[in-house]
Amino acid sequence: MQIVEKRGCPYSERVRLFCAFDSLFERNIFHENIDNALGVAQYPALVDDSGSIVYESSQIIQKLKSYTKMSTEPFLYETEWSNMICLWRESLYSDADRNEIKIAARDISSKISINNLSLAFLLPHIYRFQYTNAASPVYQALKESNLIDLIKDYLKSNKLDELSDEIILPKADFLRYLVSEPLSRRSDFYGLSQDKRCYFDTAATGMPLKQPIKKREELLNDYASAHSTVSSFSKKLNAVIPKARNNILEYFELDKSNYSVLFIGNGATAAANYLSHLLNKDIDVIATSLFEHHSSDLPYRKTSKVVKFPNRLHKENYTEDLIDVIENEGAEVVVVTSCSNVNGHRPPIGILSEIAYRNEVGFYLDISQSAAHHDLRLADLPRLDGFYFSGHKVYAPEVLIIRTSILDSIEPALVGGGAVDDVSVEDFSYSPDITSKHQAGTLDVLGINQLSDVISYIKKVGIKKIEAHESWLTEYMFLKLSELDGIVIYSDYMGYSGVIAFNISGMHHEIAASILFDDYGIEVRNACFCAHPYVRDLLRIESIKNFQKGLETIEYNGMLRVSFGLYSKVEEVDRIIAALRSIVAKTKSD
Repeated sequence: MQIVEKRGCPYSERVRLFCAFDSLFERNIFHENIDNALGVAQYPALVDDSGSIVYESSQIIQKLKSYTKMSTEPFLYETEWSNMICLWRESLYSDADRNEIKIAARDISSKISINNLSLAFLLPHIYRFQYTNAASPVYQALKESNLIDLIKDYLKSNKLDELSDEIILPKADFLRYLVSEPLSRRSDFYGLSQDKRCYFDTAATGMPLKQPIKKREELLNDYASAHSTVSSFSKKLNAVIPKARNNILEYFELDKSNYSVLFIGNGATAAANYLSHLLNKDIDVIATSLFEHHSSDLPYRKTSKVVKFPNRLHKENYTEDLIDVIENEGAEVVVVTSCSNVNGHRPPIGILSEIAYRNEVGFYLDISQSAAHHDLRLADLPRLDGFYFSGHKVYAPEVLIIRTSILDSIEPALVGGGAVDDVSVEDFSYSPDITSKHQAGTLDVLGINQLSDVISYIKKVGIKKIEAHESWLTEYMFLKLSELDGIVIYSDYMGYSGVIAFNISGMHHEIAASILFDDYGIEVRNACFCAHPYVRDLLRIESIKNFQKGLETIEYNGMLRVSFGLYSKVEEVDRIIAALRSIVAKTKSD
């Protein structure tokens, strides 16, 4: 083991490097908005002879101590800090005992001496804690314990010389450590029992969870008509539906008195078509984004005039372009995706909701690509009239959630059994229960129960942990993909999550996808992903960029797409990167 250094004692070098490298201290350390850290391409770290990072507490401490010039210089309590590292690791993949973490943080804060030696060890770990703050409570506990303030004061009172080109760790290596394990056991899902299977199409269809399906089969033993109310079997089936509705609203932290849950068949397409019917009565103009799936675009074209925003594919145009379509095009409703299924782009739904609120227009979301992947904090949006998601993307059936007041005032799209209270030869009256009024026919109670169990599973794992895990995987793959020649990338990790779209230069997307599966056993999606307008715009922009640079312009009619789930592994990313490297090399040799 050797600590890389160029001059001076290594722990001082390491502290100075943390403060000087790309203004790391000024921009990222202790910064509330950790998104700023995403712009840093490399991290300072201790490395061994092979260039690999040294993570273990005892190794770092002993190595630093061997370089200490002052044997009397106080350090820290190694056992306590090693315990904090263990608590952090555990918190990334399971529910953490927050009280235990707080006690450990207070204990360390009261004992530790802040000096160059201790900081040389502490800063890399604290940066990791901060970077993973969304998925781990450790950083917040250290902040509350006053340790962060002690470190900040020390750094401010000790002016450190600037330093560069020293102990550097590639960011991809840092990220790989964070995603070394999937969040869930792959054995919990159907279709992933084969260790060699490499599945990258979760954006289209998530692998089904075993336990909810087993419970569904158990429910078959008591199966009965959900429209009956007498037998114990029917009562048991009937109890499933309100329980599932409550579980879904609790998952999204929405007020049960304000929102109603409808179970709609055939994916987000059915939910969007039902919503378009509800909006058809009074709405002439609907604004949708350029990033929509066909299911959140075409249904509204049948009933209203649809105007698109932003006018150009740049995030800074969202605000002005949405205001323009409201004021000048007369848009009365905004329908927008929370995450593009093409490349993982995430529109700023908070800003868009605020604009809708200020202008008193309806605001609806398609969260199909986010429901099982992102902590959207829907309850915090200034305005939210409704949203829907496709169940097969969250490992179960599909749902439309909408304000109860809207449902109450609109005629249902379908009528029949279960939706009415009384029927005569001349007339009929709707059920006084609003959700029953809009749910004609016999519901798929087994599927509804399955969805509720899936929601419970996701809640147990933790949506923040899922979002962090998939974001790190996305960033890791983006960095690795960027190292390859001959790859055109249509995604980024800044504001993108869980999905990466790309092409192999000079190769048709379908041929590339076939080679990946036939020769390497890797499943990706290809073509236009039911989002033709957005894909064509991305391809057109790439062609224009190449033309302006004087580069060869290659006409593509589709893309390759990789998408992640909570079962995705970093080894799968390494596997597809190796396969792409081999394909590109063969293409060049041919």
